[in-house]
Amino acid sequence: MEKQSKSISLVCFGFGLTARYFVKELLKNKYKINLITTSRSKSSNKKFLTVNYKNFYFDNNKFDKKITKYILNASHILVSIPPRDRKDYVIEKFYNEICLNKKIKWLGYLSSTSVYGNHNGNWVNEKSKLLSNNDPGINRIIAENEWLKLNRYHSVPTRIFRLSGIYSPERNIFLRLV
Repeated sequence: MEKQSKSISLVCFGFGLTARYFVKELLKNKYKINLITTSRSKSSNKKFLTVNYKNFYFDNNKFDKKITKYILNASHILVSIPPRDRKDYVIEKFYNEICLNKKIKWLGYLSSTSVYGNHNGNWVNEKSKLLSNNDPGINRIIAENEWLKLNRYHSVPTRIFRLSGIYSPERNIFLRLV
């Protein structure tokens, strides 16, 4: 059995709470990370914990074009930017680069349980019908389908993670009440 490399090149579209926790877990597991992120702030070099990384500007239709070479060489991609207006701007802007990347081992898309909609109190799981009738849920369903096309038509190993509300010591109901 081939020994798995503990070194990865990770592009995070969006670097919020969940993406940061993801990187923390990788570091805990002794991964060496070449980290590239996007945000609405100007492109710059940054540091997160022990990782020096490059952050590139990305906001819907505008982005720093220098990021494309990193997308083409990423071994892993994590997408946490929510879709808007019936489109996923990451797919819209970087579909070709992701398809051309033959080094990619994994692409994770952070979706939402809002895709399930109202099941009248019944249990839902990954095989449940997607019944959302509100804009955020519909946007997510459209985006999920677009990401899954990458897997189906271009063999990009894609995983969809449907997250419920995000809570942590920094983000929880008790802090909202105070």
